[in-house]
Order: sequence, then structure tokens, then C-alpha cells
Amino acid sequence: MLAFIVLAAAPKWIDNSLAGYALAYDETHKPIGIRDPRSGYMLVRGVECDGAFLTLLLTRDRKAVASEGFRLPKKGSKNDGVLVIVDRRLTSLRTGKGIEIGTSPHKVQASLGSPKRIELKGRFVNYVYEWKAQNEPVQTQRYTFKAEKLIEVCFVRDEREE
Repeated sequence: MLAFIVLAAAPKWIDNSLAGYALAYDETHKPIGIRDPRSGYMLVRGVECDGAFLTLLLTRDRKAVASEGFRLPKKGSKNDGVLVIVDRRLTSLRTGKGIEIGTSPHKVQASLGSPKRIELKGRFVNYVYEWKAQNEPVQTQRYTFKAEKLIEVCFVRDEREE
């Protein structure tokens, strides 16, 4: 008897690149924290559970950056083992699929398709894309809008066993 395994094709919105950095964890892709002095945007790659839970976040929100274990440096302070944000120019403020900070929700949906869910949180609107296939990590991408403009992007890959 022959058995066939049907692999689900990944949706077109799946993206693993943000502001020129990869959603990856290995010898060349370590946790990082960067603040672009020109735009004020910060990019962090957070890693938990020995690389099984990865986050790549592009934001101006200091609380979101702190929740990933990073902090902005204070003048005269020593590195106390906490991951510190460094000042460095980001090459772009866009995803690998070309979705750029400032984009409208309509353009994001036209490029990526309909989100799995839309979350309303006060003045903010989140478009959440999520995909899980058998034997594949859960892929989640969140696009946050304020006043009809994209202000934050977060990619998460979760390979932890549930």
C-alpha cells in the first residue's frame, strides 16, 4: 500500500527578512538590537528556547523592545549582561516582500492577501497573518497601523513543541 504525504504550500505572505535582517538563529544570526538614529526605528532579533522561538521586530516602541530583553544604552552605564541596542543605520524600513513603514492597510492587504484576523487595540489596528503546516514551525506576522499607516512589523517563528 502506498501512502502519500501532502505538503501544504506556504502562503505568499511568508517573509523572513525585515530591514535587511533575517528571521534566523545560527552562528551568523545572533540576537541583535539596532536603533537607526535617523529614523528612530529599532530592529531587534530576539531568541528564546535555544532558537526554537524567534522574533524579528521593527518598531519605535521602547516597551516592545524591552519585552524582547533589550534596552537602550544609558550614558556612563556598563553593560550588565542585558542585551543593549546599538546605534547603526538600517538599510531600509521594509520587509523582504517590499512592505514599507508608512504603507496603508489597503496596500498591505493587496500585496499579502487577507489577514487571518484583524485586531483593534485603541488607536492601533493589527493585521495578523498566521500559518501552521504539519511538521513546520508556526509562522506569525503582525503589521501594526496607526492613523492608516504602518508603524510596526513583527515576524515570529515558533518551533517549540506544544
